[in-house]
Amino acid sequence: MDNLCVVENCNIVIGGDFNVILHPDLDGNGGNPKRKESVKCIENICLANDLIDIWRIRNPNVKRFTWHQKTPMIQRRLDFWLVSNAMQEDIDNVDVISSLKSDHSAIVLSINGIEIRSRGPSFWKLNSNLLDDKECVFNLMKYPLWNDEFKEVTDPRLFWDLMKYRIRQESISYSKLKAKERRSKMAALESKLNDCQKMCDQDPLPENMNTFEVLKTELAPE
Repeated sequence: MDNLCVVENCNIVIGGDFNVILHPDLDGNGGNPKRKESVKCIENICLANDLIDIWRIRNPNVKRFTWHQKTPMIQRRLDFWLVSNAMQEDIDNVDVISSLKSDHSAIVLSINGIEIRSRGPSFWKLNSNLLDDKECVFNLMKYPLWNDEFKEVTDPRLFWDLMKYRIRQESISYSKLKAKERRSKMAALESKLNDCQKMCDQDPLPENMNTFEVLKTELAPE
């Protein structure tokens, strides 16, 4: 396992839960953080393939953790990215962010130089839940206006198609507005959650941990 079967001169990206900490003094908090024998295997793979722990390279003295246990309070950085040393300049961002319904945080790696393909228009379908939204239903109660707009249309099939078109327009416009508001709210909550996790990583007081759990509950899907 000390060497990977890879194409010569290729770049390597390995990420996930390794279930070990590489640096007990930096990657562990609470309990009795120990260096497992299996760490040697990871170090041999890194040495043989010129891999680095990119998050630790970018944050040499920062304590962040990806696994958390409340009772007793134990925190560990078990999840990380190992990348080819030659890729350092290609890494735009590497971070630890909070996740929901899991005792592990998510690890994020952004690599530049990857072509971003533009997406074409997607297929739209009315979300039936909008019919339970009083504001949405109120916006759709414009039949008199549309009826007046299409009063010169004599073909009933064409008239019905035009009415459906107006309903679709209003529904899409309202859905986009609500989606934008929802994304804005989620982004604010996610920012608070990540800031709170950093606080917990540095100072895992009960009140900090309780605030963290409350924010996770607010972000959890219904």
